[in-house]
Amino acid sequence: MIERIEQAAAGLLIWVSSTASVVACHTCGHPAGRVHSHYNRQLADAAIAGQTVALRLRVRRFFCDTTECAVRTFTEQPAGVATRHARRTPLSRAMLTAISAALAGRAGARLAAVLGLPASRNTLLRLLRALPEAPIGEVTALGVDDFAIRKGQTYATILINLATHQPIDVLPDREADTLAEWLTAHPEIQVIARDRASAYAEASTRGAPQATQCADRWHVWKNLGEAVEKTVIAHRKCLSEPLAPDHPGEDIADNTTATVQTEAPPALDIEPADPVFLSESSFVTRIRERYDAVRALHAEGMGTWLHVMASCAHV
Repeated sequence: MIERIEQAAAGLLIWVSSTASVVACHTCGHPAGRVHSHYNRQLADAAIAGQTVALRLRVRRFFCDTTECAVRTFTEQPAGVATRHARRTPLSRAMLTAISAALAGRAGARLAAVLGLPASRNTLLRLLRALPEAPIGEVTALGVDDFAIRKGQTYATILINLATHQPIDVLPDREADTLAEWLTAHPEIQVIARDRASAYAEASTRGAPQATQCADRWHVWKNLGEAVEKTVIAHRKCLSEPLAPDHPGEDIADNTTATVQTEAPPALDIEPADPVFLSESSFVTRIRERYDAVRALHAEGMGTWLHVMASCAHV
C-alpha cells in the first residue's frame, strides 16, 4: 500500500507498507500473524518519467509460534518488492543486470544514470558475476587458446564452442593436465582447433584421442604471414621493379581523370639478403645500407619521392 509520495532532491521517495495480516514463516512455512516489531527499509526502484525512485518500505517482524520451528521471529519479504538483504527491488536489479550484460563497467554505469538507475561500475560487475553460468551442453567442435591475465606472468585457457562461437569455460592455467581432465569429461568432442602449444597437443591426445586436431584460422593465417614475410625478405631484389600494367595507358584509378606523369624513382641498389635466413648482423648491415641510400637521395633533392616510397612501404 502506498502511504505517501515525496519529491526529494534526488528524485521521488515513495512510502509503502504491506497490508497482509498473516504471512508464512520462511523456515517452517506455517502462517504467523503476531507482530513482534517493525522497521523501515529503503530500496531503489525503476525510474518514473526519468526521475530516480526510492521505496521506503515499512516491514514487520513476526513471531513464529510453531514449537518445531528453528526460529522464533522472522521478517516479512513482500513478493516482487523486497528480498533478503537486497537494496534494490527485483525489477531494478533485473534492469541493471541487463545493462551489465550488454555494456558492463563504465559504459553501463553511464547508461544506467541516464535511465534513472544510478549504479557504479563495480555494482554492475557484481551483478554480472552473480549471473548463473549457462550449461555447457554437448560440444562437438572445440576451440582452445590461451590468454594473458597478467602478461608475461599469469595465463589461462579459454574454451570456445565453435558451433555457436560462444565461450563455454575458462581454465585457470594452460597446463596439459588441466585441459586433459576437462576433455575427458566431454567425450562427445570430435574436432579440436588449437594453437601450436605442446601442452595443448599433449592434452588433446590424452583427453580426447577420438578427436581430430587442427590449427585454428588465426594461427593458419599467422603461419602463412610468417612464411610470406620470410619469402619476400629473401627475394627483395626481385620485387624492386614495379609490375607493368596489362593495358598501358589505361588509368586504373579513374578513366575520367588525367594521369599525372612522373618519373619513377631510381631503384635502391641494395644487395639481397640471405635467401634462407636473416642473421642479426646481415639485418643491421641492410638497414645501414638503406639509410646511406636514403641520405644520398635526399642530398640529390629527392625528398618528395622519399615520402612516396615510405608510404608505399607501409601499405
